[in-house]
Amino acid sequence: MVFSHGVLADEAPDFAAATLTGDWDGARTAAWERGFQWEAGLKTDVFHGRNKDRSATRSMTHTDLKLRADLDKVFGWQDTVAYLNVIDDRGNGSNAHAGSLMGVSNIEVPVPTTRLFHAWIQRGFFDDRFSVLAGIYPIDSEFFAMDSASMLLHPAYGTPADLALTNVPSVFNNAAFGLRAKWYSPDRTVYGMGALMDGVPNDPRHPKATAVKFGDGSFAIAEFGWMPFEKRHTFDFEPTDPADSPVAGGGDT
Repeated sequence: MVFSHGVLADEAPDFAAATLTGDWDGARTAAWERGFQWEAGLKTDVFHGRNKDRSATRSMTHTDLKLRADLDKVFGWQDTVAYLNVIDDRGNGSNAHAGSLMGVSNIEVPVPTTRLFHAWIQRGFFDDRFSVLAGIYPIDSEFFAMDSASMLLHPAYGTPADLALTNVPSVFNNAAFGLRAKWYSPDRTVYGMGALMDGVPNDPRHPKATAVKFGDGSFAIAEFGWMPFEKRHTFDFEPTDPADSPVAGGGDT
């Protein structure tokens, strides 16, 4: 089951097919009909490697607890969604032991902690083509995101270093309070979005705490994109005459 930043679909998810524990004898579908969805996940990375004359095994865990509410169903607030995500990250040392500049795992964190990672409310307008979000929000959940890399564990496939290594941006596992606006074209192939965030997420003096602390500057980011594949008019040319094929020789690749 995938949680996105848009409004909930009209049709209930297939919990039996899409989740490990199923529909709980109809309880999850009943909760969805009342406007609530929840999800829990556990990811574990275990590495064994040798660095010069020293070998070691390191393990890390990442726990996700997610709750989403369709506030149209709950309170009658049209096109409004609330989202809460608590994460717990444990274990460290794999990236340091590997001696790699980019590291080897994308779930290792400097300080093992339990933290509020998402806590926001979003309102959609114009058939959800424009939306405004406010709350604790990690920008790497939408900005610089690559769906094709979501299953890969190397840090290089996540937030790029030119963003992640700036002055403590709102990225995993350290999210800040802020505002985000997003726009889609009518066919949803063009989008633009921007966010204005608290300059320093949480409180660096208390790295295990979740805090909203203003007065330390701000962080702004904007992104524009074109996604022609959204409407299936890229790599979808099906000529009736092989001579018209964009592939040389008219054959398949």
